[in-house]
Amino acid sequence: MNQYQCILVPVDASPASIRAVRQGAMLAQVFQSKLIILQVAPLVSVVARLERQDPEQVSPAGEKRESQLASYYSCYIPSGVEPEYLSLDGTPGPEILRVATDRGCDLIVMGNHGLSRLKEILIGSVCLHVVQHSHCPVLVVK
Repeated sequence: MNQYQCILVPVDASPASIRAVRQGAMLAQVFQSKLIILQVAPLVSVVARLERQDPEQVSPAGEKRESQLASYYSCYIPSGVEPEYLSLDGTPGPEILRVATDRGCDLIVMGNHGLSRLKEILIGSVCLHVVQHSHCPVLVVK
């Protein structure tokens, strides 16, 4: 029986995300699971792109951003695992949960930045939000 059929790995180009991609890809290889690597651009960065009026970056998530995502993370993916790359705009926590539900993911693997408790209270934590509200198990990679 395949325990995990679809694994979601939310990323943000941090060292913690690289560790999560490695772990998620290894699990996808072992369980022969579908792997989705997801980047959610916070609305603040979308507004900044609009202000710059860079037509390449203003458009909503699309092939160009997903191609860049694949270029960045492909070196961490073992052979035999072919991830799907998604790049969306929105609020990271809720978007991660929406994609996990919509795609029927049964595991979320994500990195933890190790925010201090004070910073976590002041600016929030995407990882904490996902852990608290997820319908499926969440593996937090340090």
